[in-house]
Amino acid sequence: MNQQATYFIVIPAPVYFDKTISPAARILYGHISSLTNREGYCFATNKYLAEITEAPQNTVVNWIAELTKAGHIEVQIDKAAGNKRKIYLTTLPPKKDIGITENDQTYNQKTESTPYTVKKINDKESTPSLFQDEKKTLYRTSILTHEVLKKKFENEITAGIDLEYYQQVVSDWSDSSNTKRTANGWLATIRKFMRDDKEAKRLHMIAGTNKTQNELTFLNL
Repeated sequence: MNQQATYFIVIPAPVYFDKTISPAARILYGHISSLTNREGYCFATNKYLAEITEAPQNTVVNWIAELTKAGHIEVQIDKAAGNKRKIYLTTLPPKKDIGITENDQTYNQKTESTPYTVKKINDKESTPSLFQDEKKTLYRTSILTHEVLKKKFENEITAGIDLEYYQQVVSDWSDSSNTKRTANGWLATIRKFMRDDKEAKRLHMIAGTNKTQNELTFLNL
């Protein structure tokens, strides 16, 4: 099943103003960004990305290669999940600058032509995009700290959304359902809880916040 893009296509300034990548690749980044909301990564196929960008699949492959080389995304293949591709947004520099050597094991997709290298993620040494530890844990034992969350949800906090409330709700849900996810997955989960409440116009706001539910349409939830 292919993912469906949600709400806004967001292209951050470092990507938008990156002259080393084509304008079309920047647009593709926006689609990928929108498709990471559910799981913390994008699992859309080249075929689906080609459909939503109205471009040939080989062109999409080249755009992904541009974004990967520029360090804006990281492509990983999960062999344990049937060679499922996962595209993470990343603020890391290009791989050649972060110590990945020729001795690192790589997996080349056989189903689609790829002019870039993807890294297996079932190996212990595999490195995800945002956090060093990709281990799935209960929320309360995850590596996410309140300080990290404050940075990740800065816009939401500024808008008056009660981040601590959603941390507690997600933590309670994780414990009651024994759900374990990666740090990236928990970030996406918190955002989903907020998004669902936003759609139902029941966002939990910090006491004394002046903004109404209808004034929060600018948030990328």
